[in-house]
Amino acid sequence: TYVTSIIIPVRLPFLIKSSLFIECIILLNTPVGPGIQPNVTWYYDMTDITHYSSLMRNNGTLFTSLLTIDSIQVSDAGVYHCSAGIDSNVTTNNISVCVTVNETLPLVTDLELSLVQNYSIDCITGPVPTGVSVSWLLTNGSIYSNNNTLMIPSILPSHNNTQYNCTIMIETNPSDCSTQSKVITLRVKATYIDSVFITPTSIVGFFINSTVVLTCTISLNTGIGPDTPFISHYWYQYSTDITNRSTPLLINGDSKNLVTTLNITSVQLSDAGVYQCRASIDGNDTVISNVSNLCIQVPVINISFDADLRLGDVREYDCILDTFITEVMTKIVSLNLSNTYQQLECHIATNTDINTTNTDINSIVNVSWYRDNGNENRLVSDSEGVSILPIVPVTDTSFISTLRFSPITSSAPVSTLGNYTCVAWIGEQSGRRETSINVQVTMKSKYYIINLFSFMSFACSQ
Repeated sequence: TYVTSIIIPVRLPFLIKSSLFIECIILLNTPVGPGIQPNVTWYYDMTDITHYSSLMRNNGTLFTSLLTIDSIQVSDAGVYHCSAGIDSNVTTNNISVCVTVNETLPLVTDLELSLVQNYSIDCITGPVPTGVSVSWLLTNGSIYSNNNTLMIPSILPSHNNTQYNCTIMIETNPSDCSTQSKVITLRVKATYIDSVFITPTSIVGFFINSTVVLTCTISLNTGIGPDTPFISHYWYQYSTDITNRSTPLLINGDSKNLVTTLNITSVQLSDAGVYQCRASIDGNDTVISNVSNLCIQVPVINISFDADLRLGDVREYDCILDTFITEVMTKIVSLNLSNTYQQLECHIATNTDINTTNTDINSIVNVSWYRDNGNENRLVSDSEGVSILPIVPVTDTSFISTLRFSPITSSAPVSTLGNYTCVAWIGEQSGRRETSINVQVTMKSKYYIINLFSFMSFACSQ
């Protein structure tokens, strides 16, 4: 009696952490009785692993040995040998056991993505086991990444129809095991510009020296983000490119709308004209644009009365009014500093209204403070003991500039004292300025701080 053959059915690759079952079917040449069975030995990498197996009698000539390994690992991949015989007649067969790992790649391998979207995907679920290497290959076979994670920081039009092959290599798998791999194809959503819109629209009027903000909204057919490098935008005043004066494109609200602004501070007559905002995708020839007409207004005479003239009378009227300072007044002639904050205000009046809406009045009304403390008239700047606050509007023709004096201490600089003068003018009209009267800033002749018992203080003067 002897073993005529050993059959090991071919099994599909085993998923890591699953249970391994391998059957070894043993066929004898003649039937044997109940007390006789073949001797079966299992080997893996020259190691006897028979204790993981069990033997079952199917009939007098057919026996089955079942090898079971729970929760297989990468290290369990390899060639397994089953040997069986009666007496010294031994027959052997082997099988290659291939191990696979979990993939996270989607069943649908055509992925539609938005432009500038950040995209990443893992080839293997969870940490990559020891002995496993992952590569992402391009269609030409070159390696894009040796990491488990495919990461594309910004989807661009050039990524459309690009294929990436996730290839998983398991070092312990026998050479006849197939390589685990999967291909994904990126499809970039068709993105185009729906519209370009500028606000304010139509004919709008702004006063000289005011601030104008033109906002260009570029609407797309689909969302993008978070970056916008493939969208080009341009600002023109007539045919002059002024894009360098605009803000970069920013996503506004949902990811379909992009916004850029053009800020024109202290508007002048030369700023009037037709402004155009243009946009294109990836620098192609399809350009969408929109225009806004910027009209500049100047102060004009406002005659609210009728003039009764006689023959021979001469009356002159200027249609356009030049804005200038009519009065600069401090309202006080002296200021005595003390141990509290003190303020010296300069009240400024203009002959015409200045539009203060969306306008930095400090860019139109200019104010300088001067101090004469016996040496010479010096320009005042923020320093120890005194600070200059921003100009604030009271009305469209009235404004205030303020000097703020710190509390006087025993170490207060004498240079803070003196005669202060406020000088104001409009825009570039430095030659047409108005000056206030002098305000004498003094402090009491002596000022002492007396500490008593280290916890009380009194102020006295003489």
